[in-house]
Amino acid sequence: MIATAARRRRLRGSRNATLPSDPTCHARDHAGYAGDRAVVWGANLRLSSAAECCRACQAHAAACGRGNAGAEWWGRACGRAPGCNLWSFCPEEQCFAFDIHVHRRGECWLKQQAEAPTRPKDPFEGHAAFPPEMRAAPRRSWPFAVSLAVWPGPMPERVPWISGVLAPAGEVVVSGRPNDRWRERWCTRHGPCTEVADAADPSLDGRIGVDADNLAP
Repeated sequence: MIATAARRRRLRGSRNATLPSDPTCHARDHAGYAGDRAVVWGANLRLSSAAECCRACQAHAAACGRGNAGAEWWGRACGRAPGCNLWSFCPEEQCFAFDIHVHRRGECWLKQQAEAPTRPKDPFEGHAAFPPEMRAAPRRSWPFAVSLAVWPGPMPERVPWISGVLAPAGEVVVSGRPNDRWRERWCTRHGPCTEVADAADPSLDGRIGVDADNLAP
């Protein structure tokens, strides 16, 4: 138990969870928006803060959102990627994800969602935390395989990422339905899953702004 706790602290490290003050970033802690695609991979864009990540998305949107493949942003070519309108930042020493990559502190993923970006496709369906039942389950039953070489510790309690959407300050941003509802599928098979109240607002009952209609079956 002591070794496991030490490993968890090492993976998490000190957490730079300061959110951008710019209200047009619509930043949300413990959220990992997916959108339709990544237009810039975080492994190739390591920044110092969530605020800088949002500025990168804004710069990309301004330069690359006009369909000019020869344009540049921050000294990088736009290519044929559409302009960024969603972003995700890793504020921990290593950020957990159900994939094959080791995600390091400072990764800034610039993403794009063509329709309704203020309803960002959210793989966690508005939940800030992983279900306790999922975290306690044997590793072989996790929703997706994660090798020990990628993530040697247990599943974290909370979604480690900070994510945001570019939208006017007065817009309401809520989680939209993801392409793959793996959380619901896992809880149907192995649950029921316990809802974990959000520490910042227990009234959210574990969800951090959800478009209920968009998440409905």
